[in-house]
Amino acid sequence: MNILVTTPYFYPEGGGLERYAYNIFKRLTSKGHTVTVLCATKEKEDYSEEIDGIVVKRLKPDFIISNTPIRLDFFRLLHNELTRYKYDIINSHTPVPYFAEIAALVAYKLRINYIVTFHVSETVSPSPWLNLIYRVLDVTFEPLMFKIARKIIVVNELVKQGYLAKFAHKTVVIPPGVDTSRYRPNKYNPNKKRLLFIGPLSSSYEWKGLRILLKAMQLIINTHHDATLTVIGDGPLKDEFMEICKRYNIDKNTIFKGRVSEEELIRCYQESTMLIVPSTGVDSFPLVMLEANACGIPVVASKIGGIPYYIINGFNGLLVEPRDSLVLAEKIIELLSRPKLLNELSLNSRKRALEFDWNTIADKTLSSLENIVCH
Repeated sequence: MNILVTTPYFYPEGGGLERYAYNIFKRLTSKGHTVTVLCATKEKEDYSEEIDGIVVKRLKPDFIISNTPIRLDFFRLLHNELTRYKYDIINSHTPVPYFAEIAALVAYKLRINYIVTFHVSETVSPSPWLNLIYRVLDVTFEPLMFKIARKIIVVNELVKQGYLAKFAHKTVVIPPGVDTSRYRPNKYNPNKKRLLFIGPLSSSYEWKGLRILLKAMQLIINTHHDATLTVIGDGPLKDEFMEICKRYNIDKNTIFKGRVSEEELIRCYQESTMLIVPSTGVDSFPLVMLEANACGIPVVASKIGGIPYYIINGFNGLLVEPRDSLVLAEKIIELLSRPKLLNELSLNSRKRALEFDWNTIADKTLSSLENIVCH
């Protein structure tokens, strides 16, 4: 198959959505399929490159609204790409608006098979005016995109039965995956008392819940004085979070590592006792849960969005009510006090992650694409 993919950005730029697409399509190219990606870039000009057999054409946006890149001539560029080369199918990854909706319109005009992969449970933003734009999209272009799509891929059952219930008849659930050969356990030590948080430190990602976790750390170190929290991620709020740590008197127990390489990320997982995912907004399926579990690291996460579809409470981690720093602290304190339970959760975490190996996920995606092209 010759596959055209649109994403807001593409690996190594972007976040979980972009990593999902990269991991799927590098495996499809290894099976002999041709994959071309059209996406935005944070660089200062357009350019093309090849990554693991994937041709990536990166377009400099004319402007960016929140985290949404807008390229005004994208319709024309995409139309030219599709008329110049013969593609069997287009697969757009969203919910970041614009690129996916434009791709749907071009696919409809040129009568090309179109699949959309929708990565969240609902579109929300900390910005009221941006939420207004999302609500307008919800009743205009987005339903049209879903109507044009011959199939919709979502990352968990919550999205299929909730936000996209009216399109459930053509929706398939394909969750994110993890490279279990690369993300693998080292010797797990529950007595290290090392907590880990991963997420961008910006206002757009306040819903990742770092403020809740920092507040909980005050209580945690009262019981476990040697407990530490490592924060991976960077952004404009880093200095503010560091000031909060000083105010809470937890700065000596909190390490801000900034952005790290994938090799360093894996080491951070392996050296941790547990990953904390204290999301306060609808988190559809955080990849970090899979990566931590693959390294044998249990997860303490908010009972919100798609998280409970992966975390089995008491098996590969614990679920807590969101936005409650006291309950979060109590659960973490309990686990740190029970090394035997942590060891059990660690073993179960690896078992759970093996069910989501990227090779299995890529095969499911390929089956969905082939099913559309062949019928």
